Amino acid sequence: MRKGILLLTIVFCMTMTANAQHEITALNLTIQNPKDVYSVAQAGKGLAFLFKTNKQYQTIILSDDFNEQRKTVYKRSADEKKEEILGGLIDSIYAVFYFHHPKSNILSQLKVNKVTGEQAYEKFFVLQPKEQVLKGFNMDGKFYILTVMQYKNDVNVYTISPHAATLEADMYNMEFPTFYGRLSRKSDGTEEEKPLVIDDINPETVNTIRSVHSDKKLYHSKGKIFFTFDDADRTHLIEIDTYKKSSVYKKLNFTLERTTNVSRQQGNSFITDNTLFRISMNPDQMNLTVLNLDTMSLLATYNIFPEENEVNIANSPMVQEGIIVGFDNNDEKIIRKTSQFFKKALGGDIAIVVNKTEKNKLAVQIGSYEEFTVYKGAGTGTPISSGSSFSPYTTASLGYGYPGFGYSSYFPNSGPTMTRINLVHFESLFDDTFEHVEGNIPKSAMQKITDYKEDKFGPAGPEVNNTTAYKQNVILGYLNKRTNKFQLLEFKK
Repeated sequence: MRKGILLLTIVFCMTMTANAQHEITALNLTIQNPKDVYSVAQAGKGLAFLFKTNKQYQTIILSDDFNEQRKTVYKRSADEKKEEILGGLIDSIYAVFYFHHPKSNILSQLKVNKVTGEQAYEKFFVLQPKEQVLKGFNMDGKFYILTVMQYKNDVNVYTISPHAATLEADMYNMEFPTFYGRLSRKSDGTEEEKPLVIDDINPETVNTIRSVHSDKKLYHSKGKIFFTFDDADRTHLIEIDTYKKSSVYKKLNFTLERTTNVSRQQGNSFITDNTLFRISMNPDQMNLTVLNLDTMSLLATYNIFPEENEVNIANSPMVQEGIIVGFDNNDEKIIRKTSQFFKKALGGDIAIVVNKTEKNKLAVQIGSYEEFTVYKGAGTGTPISSGSSFSPYTTASLGYGYPGFGYSSYFPNSGPTMTRINLVHFESLFDDTFEHVEGNIPKSAMQKITDYKEDKFGPAGPEVNNTTAYKQNVILGYLNKRTNKFQLLEFKK
């Protein structure tokens, strides 16, 4: 009996250590009830937070050791209320946040001097009438804004230095005939809710299939900007070199050996450290290919087949998750057979995500994502898909047992809607030569943060929160509405 108690105690202590985090500080807010918060960070330069209400911005700047340096409040005019934040940067002198007003098409900035606390709001550039903002991001100590002319395949890259009075503009032709169309439409051909949509991959943070599953992605690191657009049998790759002022378009073809069900093939890719990971899948075969983007040489390839007893590159169980957003009755179950994984994964949109772990290893998450709109009301019913593909699995057949769903007697639109997410995935571990290695994959910082938020707040999480990568850690900030303080906690990557 004592041995059993000792074993349980050891396991409990190990679990607590794996999810360990510590509080850095608590920021006392001057403004009340912020609606959102944004952050910028750079190792050795510090962090800055921008809190937004309908009428004000508040900035709080922290030094590299998390001590508070400056706190400022800027009162916004009526015209500035509708502007959207694009991002920002921080250096040894300034913390700067950049904005875009969608109606006037004006770019503006809020600059705060870290030394004196002086702040300045400035409208510094007017875009052309049909010029649409795609993304803004910080790269190599400069801020970049990408824009696209409506119905054209050109990309304008604006480079801004916080110390410069002007911005540099370069235009690149994408040479990809359907570039604008892919940005403005979903994979099923329907229009995006926003004029232009693409997933922006932050190289410093930890990503998951749930956060980054799109078939169109944007990457930026070390002076290079990559666009990828994934089709079932190919990946369209566009590379912009901001130093050489050049752009290249490449069409990468990926053909599976088993082509009986080629019409049901799907594909998705992910880039890290100038290396492209591509997953291709149909009901008869799944293939993982790794390419070097400089030389276009094949670094590794792995095949998985549904008749196999196990996935030979899996370091974790094959898992299926059902999530009702905002509810705490989420469910998870293990998929026992490889053939089952194939069927369930192909019911959603195939996705792949790569994250770095300690000791130069790579954690690769492979699976699929599917999002539904489900109706709740007096009746019961079948989920209505809002995604690009419709799953043949009702809620009841998945075994989640939510009341009010999964029965054919349901009459649509009888009540308010909720969002439901189906995730199917497993994880693999590779060394820096892309050889599969055995062993358990440690929890990432984002997994620890997700666990922490669910334990403390439930699946919906805190209403106002923010995560930012800083050095070897990820920092979670969340608003305590009762005290009007913004708590900061640190999680190791």
